[in-house]
Amino acid sequence: MRRILSKFSFLVLITAALVFTGCLISGTFVIVENATFDFTADRGFYWYPVDLTGNSVWEEHEEDIDNIDALGMQFSITNTTGVDTEFNAWFIKATGPAGDPSNPGDWPTEVPTGALKVIDGLTVAAGATRHIGYLGSLSYITNIEKLKEIIKTGRFDYYGQSTGGSGDDTYDVTNGKIVITISASST
Repeated sequence: MRRILSKFSFLVLITAALVFTGCLISGTFVIVENATFDFTADRGFYWYPVDLTGNSVWEEHEEDIDNIDALGMQFSITNTTGVDTEFNAWFIKATGPAGDPSNPGDWPTEVPTGALKVIDGLTVAAGATRHIGYLGSLSYITNIEKLKEIIKTGRFDYYGQSTGGSGDDTYDVTNGKIVITISASST
């Protein structure tokens, strides 16, 4: 028993020495990406390029990410149309430089083949605003493990779509955030 306790104590001391000398560092970090946009109901479509490589937390730990532990969103949707609508969202890994989301001329015209649908049929009543908090989003996000793989690339595109509206009434998504919790370690 004394020998086992001695070996255990030795391992604890070695681990502590590695941590204190900077040879083994690990932690959990939170990345928040803001997104606010609007589009008209007759267009019914929005694209937004997300590039985490410019985020200081991501840059600091990009090479050392062990896992994406949690992923959630928060946002408010205002449906100014006169009919109930559904909101859907897709993500896809992106390559190359991001286009300009403020210039609709740079937008793709449809959701690309192979995009991962992560929100399906979130209903927003006519003339209403619907708030989705971080915890509430967890019940709407599907395909979470595949979504984590896309997020881990650091550069991806988001596609949002409304169905059921018509005309040039706006469909506003405000206070949008993607909240990513990562574990990272370095030696």
